[in-house]
Amino acid sequence: LGAKDKKVIAVSEFMRSLLEEQKITCNIVINNPIDLKVFSPAKNSDRNNEFLFVGRYDYLAKGFDILENLARQKLKITCYTNHEASIENLSFKPMIKNKELPLVFNSFKFLIFPSRFESFGMVTAEAMACGLPVLVHPVGIGHELAKNIPEFVVEDFFNQEVLINKIKHITKNYEHYAELARMYAENNFSFEKFESQWMEVLK
Repeated sequence: LGAKDKKVIAVSEFMRSLLEEQKITCNIVINNPIDLKVFSPAKNSDRNNEFLFVGRYDYLAKGFDILENLARQKLKITCYTNHEASIENLSFKPMIKNKELPLVFNSFKFLIFPSRFESFGMVTAEAMACGLPVLVHPVGIGHELAKNIPEFVVEDFFNQEVLINKIKHITKNYEHYAELARMYAENNFSFEKFESQWMEVLK
């Protein structure tokens, strides 16, 4: 009812599809923008071999059950979240300010973000803008990543063989995928594109 006779704008193709399942016509998709000058690859960044998660603690919604399972498979994952726990191979650190995130993103080789629902996924977009390959479910911007960089999208995080093969493949071609991540962010999440799309809507 709220959408009746209104122009409806979704923040991702994933959200468009969910709206249209509810018989709501979506006129346009305008992705949330990222400050690509702040979120950018650092020169000579020393990325370690650990995996990174950033986000609020919600056991099932954000996929902490998946992170725990991966930790049991000997993947070392650092979690910046609003939670504390003592789990082998899972390191919990307190949430940090957004302006501090680029330094963190430039210190890791992968973002593992197994959230089961995202309307967009700012963490994923910001990480990619820093040239950080990601491993995400096909939700939020992951829905489009599945078509454009399928190596970044994991249908089933509990399928260890598929996941490990993705990690090995990306690691083997790391610079290529780091550049793809940054390029995708530049092409889809810039302030300039956001502004031009909104101006077109307003016109």
